[in-house]
Amino acid sequence: MMSTWLKDKEIATHFRVSVKTITRWAKRGMPRIREGGVVLYAAEDCEAWLRSRMQAMREARPPRAGRPRRQADL
Repeated sequence: MMSTWLKDKEIATHFRVSVKTITRWAKRGMPRIREGGVVLYAAEDCEAWLRSRMQAMREARPPRAGRPRRQADL
């Protein structure tokens, strides 16, 4: 399957975030390549990267206070 390569403004539109957010994510490891002075993002790779970051954040989050843990939560 061919990747869809997007510039920073295009990937920002794809994720409905600002270009500044894309720059911040890139500094945190979002996959990209530099081709002739232009930074390009593979949409599928970026989606996978974002999903893995969100999953890691969910797993690192402490349980919510005020709600007793059920056996199913353990």
